Amino acid sequence: MPALSPSKWILVLLGPAILSLACAIVGLFLARQHLVAANDWVRHTSEVELSIGSCRLHVREAQLTARERPIALASARADAEHVRSLTSDNPPQQTRVNALLPLLQAFDGDHAEADRIDAELHEMGVVEGALMDVRMATLAGARRIGWLVIAVSSLLTVALMTILLRLLYRQSRALSAAHLKIQQEAAMLESVVDSMVDGIMAITPDRTFLHVNRAARRLLGQDFPEDSFPKDWRSSIECRYPDGTEMKPEDGALARAIHGKSTDNLIYRTRQVGESTDAGIWISATARPVRGADGAVIAGVVALRDISEQKRQQDQLHALSTSDELTGLRNRRGFLMLAEQHARVAQRHALPFGIIFADLNGLKAINDSLGHEAGDQTIRAAGDVLRDTFRESDILARLGGDEFVVLLANADSGMQQAIAERLQVGVGAHNARLALPRRLSLSVGIAFFDPAQPLPLGELMVEADRLMYADKRERRRLGA
Repeated sequence: MPALSPSKWILVLLGPAILSLACAIVGLFLARQHLVAANDWVRHTSEVELSIGSCRLHVREAQLTARERPIALASARADAEHVRSLTSDNPPQQTRVNALLPLLQAFDGDHAEADRIDAELHEMGVVEGALMDVRMATLAGARRIGWLVIAVSSLLTVALMTILLRLLYRQSRALSAAHLKIQQEAAMLESVVDSMVDGIMAITPDRTFLHVNRAARRLLGQDFPEDSFPKDWRSSIECRYPDGTEMKPEDGALARAIHGKSTDNLIYRTRQVGESTDAGIWISATARPVRGADGAVIAGVVALRDISEQKRQQDQLHALSTSDELTGLRNRRGFLMLAEQHARVAQRHALPFGIIFADLNGLKAINDSLGHEAGDQTIRAAGDVLRDTFRESDILARLGGDEFVVLLANADSGMQQAIAERLQVGVGAHNARLALPRRLSLSVGIAFFDPAQPLPLGELMVEADRLMYADKRERRRLGA
């Protein structure tokens, strides 16, 4: 059988203690009732005996004087009637009174009759006295039992209350010790949380701060409110997703947590309002709601991790994976990622764009006659020409070997001649400015996206490639 805790012992003993106290109160009440009953009995018996004695005196008075006899007998009969009314619950006394009244009515002063009446009254007094003795004996017994009940109940109540007080004292000491331990553990936990590298915040559903560690305060900045988490924090900090769109306050991890939603690894960039656009910290936020016993949310907790260094390394790796090492332009993978995104936007908004395929002429001959270093130098020169000729908003890439591609934003077929001429001018200027082992020459093919008759990006690239090879064949035919 498992041992009961002090709190459960208190509940177990509280019932008997209350019951014992109730018994004592009931015993006191019954004792009082017996005392009241005894007083009523004594008063009743005294009144009966007094009426019997008065009746005897009036009979003696009627015997002694004939002149006062009628008045004395009337008083005696009145006393007898009063006795009869007082003893209505005593049949033997009623019988005697009923027998006495005719005697009083017919009494003429005769000594024998007087003795007979006196004997009846004396017997009535004896009976009333005996009845009083019985009643007093019964009352004494009930009083003894009542006082015994009171004594036992009182002793039991005192004993149980003593035990309860001792248990309450022990319980109070245990609660004090537990409270002290909780305070110590809370202080230790707060110290541990404050020493963490990650920022930790906890707020109530009404947005009052429960805790903000030093790392979180550093991430929030000195201008952020200290007492509560505002519904709109955009006056203090700016948060943007990796794609550059702004985060709304209601979409933040902590705001979602106090509404019962969990968040895992929400990535965004935050900077203080007023800082330069290059400033800021990349954050990974993970948040959870804290629920009470009834399932309602009582707090929201978020962990904020500074991933700026990881993001920088990730961006460097991404740049390396999408860039051409030789020219610094994008490689095939980088071009397709950006070109497909641009194509989706252009199709959604009905915007034209162009695809240019450019092939470096004579690269094999340069490699064979002058070596691969000269070939690499020529490839870099072609990349520089493309970079100098087109805009920063255009997407330039080297697909591999001697093939280049350019996506021209907001360009349509009416611009084809101007684009080709601009590229040839760029090539000519480059040839005049730099002394290369051989003159730079590019074969070019241009295809355009028509919003009225849209083609997928892949088909546009195939068309530009076909036109580029057509230009290359024409150049060979002309000997250019």
